[in-house]
Amino acid sequence: MTHPDQGSPTHHWAHPNLFFNYERLDTPSSFRLLQIKRPPDDTDAPCHYSLFQTTLDQAPRYETLSYVWGTTDQSEMVKLIDGKILRVTKPLKEALPFVERQCSTGYLWIDQICIDQDDRNERSHQVKLMGQIYTSCSRVLVWLGLMAKLDDDPEQSQLSRDTLAPKISTMRYLIHHLRKVTGSGESSMGSHRPEILQSPWFQRAWVFQEVVLPPSALFILATISTLPRHALTISLSELHARVNSQAEGTYGADAVADTIRMMYRRCSEHRQKNDHLHWPIEQTLSHLAPRAKTSEELDRLYAFFGLNFDTSINLTPSYDSSLEVAMIDTAISIIEGARSLDLFEVIPRAVTRSLDLFEVIPRAMESTIDDKGIPTWTPDFRQDHLVVPFKRSNDDFRQLAKSTPELYPVFIPTQITYYRYVNRYSIFCAGEEKRMIQAHGFVLDHVDTEIGSLPSRTTIETHHLDVLLERCIKAWTKIKRVEHKDSSASRNKSESTGLAGFTVDLGFALEPTEERLRRALTAEGRCALSYEHLPPCASDSTGNVSSTEQTMMQDVMRGRTLWMTRSGRLSLGSYLRRGDHICLAYGCSNPIALRGEHKMTTVLGTCFLEGWMGNGNIARAKENFDCTVFHII
Repeated sequence: MTHPDQGSPTHHWAHPNLFFNYERLDTPSSFRLLQIKRPPDDTDAPCHYSLFQTTLDQAPRYETLSYVWGTTDQSEMVKLIDGKILRVTKPLKEALPFVERQCSTGYLWIDQICIDQDDRNERSHQVKLMGQIYTSCSRVLVWLGLMAKLDDDPEQSQLSRDTLAPKISTMRYLIHHLRKVTGSGESSMGSHRPEILQSPWFQRAWVFQEVVLPPSALFILATISTLPRHALTISLSELHARVNSQAEGTYGADAVADTIRMMYRRCSEHRQKNDHLHWPIEQTLSHLAPRAKTSEELDRLYAFFGLNFDTSINLTPSYDSSLEVAMIDTAISIIEGARSLDLFEVIPRAVTRSLDLFEVIPRAMESTIDDKGIPTWTPDFRQDHLVVPFKRSNDDFRQLAKSTPELYPVFIPTQITYYRYVNRYSIFCAGEEKRMIQAHGFVLDHVDTEIGSLPSRTTIETHHLDVLLERCIKAWTKIKRVEHKDSSASRNKSESTGLAGFTVDLGFALEPTEERLRRALTAEGRCALSYEHLPPCASDSTGNVSSTEQTMMQDVMRGRTLWMTRSGRLSLGSYLRRGDHICLAYGCSNPIALRGEHKMTTVLGTCFLEGWMGNGNIARAKENFDCTVFHII
């Protein structure tokens, strides 16, 4: 994990010539390793260290260290075997005696030591290489920090406070207390949560790639009175087993338990070596970046670049950028690499994580082409994700784009002004940048009447559906009456200057029914979450909503509202308003919502449109309708 470019006071004086001089790395695959040589006898004497260069294909078996920097003040010193001195933070200095005893290979990669933190170019290069460094190691050692003495430890209270003997009882208590974390309820993970789970390590951004990518992870446990040779260890699977009894689906109820579950799930997916199980990088960023804690703002993005398993997407860190520019560059790399607009599914963002209130950031209603804003097609990964995405199509857009490249999204250079950081200074820049997307597709429908939503935390009863169905029928009747009153010819003539003038003729839908409403509220089964572990989605004889259907509805409707379109169809979307366009674009698995004219539109994200979800929609539209062009800013 890298740190901000700040000066660090040195409290222990040493002649400048004694400090280790980092030489430039030789090749693009070069990195450094710390060699650890233990004393011949098994004592607590310090180990000898040496730092050397190697490459990914020539490196010896090595382990990596995952820990918390804690501070950017590198005021502590570590002496190498040649007499040179490395400056490190106090938490790392405390960790080394414990970590070196668990290092079975004799070689360690520690970011703070193995990367020249004063060289911004090297930092950018090594962060890009970090995914491969962690993937190639034999295992990762996780240091959670020294735990304080537990006042409620019954065994500890019997020990003499001034004894120098290793207090093994404290460590046993930690493990025992951890093993009591079973069952559900506030008491298990609330104020009595063991200190091991209160470590700031669980809040770090970098921990995901540091634990997910290596073949295995070993957690090192120690208190302030534990000698290095008496430290205990626990595996990720053991840690996961202790918290897994917490109720799944309690979104945000316990961030640490949620982190452990997600980490374990991602580890399992990665080790199956199945590309289809890997999350797209935009979903990883959308879910993890908002909650990430880093000492440098840019690392809220860069800490997860190692979890990008799509080799066509080239994500390049740059510590000379602002976070806004970095988010734009990341979105460009994803869209160009995937030849896809499925990134739009993570555009809707929320200010709060509460299930009762989702305050939506209406970025699409604001001016986005300015010095501080970002385009609407760039997700703001600083804010929490709002909606559960829909399932993606099975189409390989990269392959399809080879036959008709002119139909798939491209960037149009736009005159733009912005600030970029160069050598620690903010420089005002102007020039042509990629700020507008040209996409091709079909204008399927338009948003007309808001129907409403569902309760998020209470049981969905049949009367909730009855209310929504009554509103649907009322809106459908009104829209149909207006459609019959106004001829399509006069409507098209009045709207021919806008994007609505390119609307295809889907025909007016039949009157809404309860079955269609239920299908819409579950997005026709197109929610990206898996419900295989739940019983079949079926209502009982009284028509009540089954538990599985309730779960699906709540997942789909979180952050979305039900609307009636101008063609009498049901639609779901985030912060929609009357007149928004529902379009189908080449390179996007599901319909998208646009606002504005065809030469200047903003994107609101993906949306549900009745009858137009799933595979083969572009081919169906291509056979029946004419294609048009969207310009998205």
